[in-house]
Amino acid sequence: MRKLHLGIQWQSVRLAVGISLGVVIMTTLPMFFYYHLDPMILLSSRWFGIPFFCILLIISLVIGVSAGHMFGYQHKKRLDQLVESILKFENGNFAYRLRL
Repeated sequence: MRKLHLGIQWQSVRLAVGISLGVVIMTTLPMFFYYHLDPMILLSSRWFGIPFFCILLIISLVIGVSAGHMFGYQHKKRLDQLVESILKFENGNFAYRLRL
């Protein structure tokens, strides 16, 4: 059975990839309907020998993974600081200050 990545950082990456793919789809579909274009243009037009549709997907995936990783890392770091402060508070260190 496959192990899923369930950490907050991976959840953030999955969310950002979904949002970036959704933005690409939601911007290209209305363009085709408005200008009455054939959707095969995305597959037939090539940049550097790669179909334009693949280039759009690769760019959106890179943006989604990098943005999700950055935001997820910040959330993970902040939650680690909160857990550390809670543990110090439980141990009786009431003078511990949180860094915001």
